Amino acid sequence: MYNTLYEITRNSYLKNIFISGEKIFFIGFIVFVCIVFYLNYSLKKLCKEENIPIQELKEDEIYKKIRLLKYISIVLLPIFVILCISSIPEDIAVRDYVYNQYKSGNFHVAEGKVEKYEVYYTGKNNTDFRNVKFEIDGIKFDLNNTYNFGYNETSTANCLIKSNGQNIKITYLLEDDFDPNFGRKSNKYESYDEYIKNGETGFLSPISILFDEDTKIAIVKIEEYK
Repeated sequence: MYNTLYEITRNSYLKNIFISGEKIFFIGFIVFVCIVFYLNYSLKKLCKEENIPIQELKEDEIYKKIRLLKYISIVLLPIFVILCISSIPEDIAVRDYVYNQYKSGNFHVAEGKVEKYEVYYTGKNNTDFRNVKFEIDGIKFDLNNTYNFGYNETSTANCLIKSNGQNIKITYLLEDDFDPNFGRKSNKYESYDEYIKNGETGFLSPISILFDEDTKIAIVKIEEYK
C-alpha cells in the first residue's frame, strides 16, 4: 500500500509564482520607495517643528540626495509595476497548461527502491545549496533549485527522499512531452524552433523553466510503500 507524501496542486504553484525571485525584488523596491518617501517627509516635518526655513533644508546635501532618490523612484515605480504584473498571466497560463496535462494523464511513473542516492552542493564554493540525486528503476532524478514546478525540496529535515533502499513511487513529467511554443513571446520568428535554428540565444521556452536542466523532469507526486 502506498502513502502519498506529496502531490502538486494549483495553489502550490500559484504561491510559487508570487514568491519568485523577480517578485521578491519588486517587493524590495517598493520597501525602498517607502523608506525614501518617509525620510523626505520626516525631514520636512522636523524643519517645521524646529522652525528651520524650507529653503535652508533644500540646500542641505543629504536632503538633495533624498529628493533625487524620490524622483528616480517616481519614474521607475510604474515601470516595475507594469513589468511585474504583465508577467503574472503568462506564468499562470504556462503552469496551468502543464498541470492540466498532468491531470489528463500526460505523465510517467517510476516505481521501486531508491538507488545511487547522492547529496551534492552548488553555489559559491559549492556550499550554498544542498541538492539530491538518485535513481528509481533506472530513471535519474535531481532535486535542486534550477526549476520551479513540482517537488524540489532538498533540505536535510524536509526532503522526502532520504536514502538508498527507500521504496518509492514517483509520478513525473517530461519536458519533451509538452509544446515548447506554448506561451512563447517572439515578434521576429514564427516558432520557437525557427528561433533556435537561427542561432538565437537569451530566450527560453516558457515551458523549459519548469523542468530540471539536466534530467528535463518535474516531479508531481511522491508515494512511499508502507
